[in-house]
Amino acid sequence: MAGKTPPNELAEPAPIPTPVGGHSIPPQTANRDEAKSFVEAANSAAPSLVREFIEFLIDYKVWWVTPLVLVLLVLAGLVVLGGTAAAPFIYPLF
Repeated sequence: MAGKTPPNELAEPAPIPTPVGGHSIPPQTANRDEAKSFVEAANSAAPSLVREFIEFLIDYKVWWVTPLVLVLLVLAGLVVLGGTAAAPFIYPLF
């Protein structure tokens, strides 16, 4: 690493470049817009657990988790049905 100096953690941050045309958004306007979007996000309805799980699978591409979850759901359903009147019909399956 000859010629390179390590970054100084106490150095001032680099100035934000102005867009083409020389106009920039005043900081107070940016904070107001950010606060407005934060309030809108807080007031919006929360996604369901299933919807959030599907979005997780899509974003992180972990489709291998889907069969595991489906098998666990089927087993949970069999356990629940095992305590009901349907139990005599489920036991012959095993």
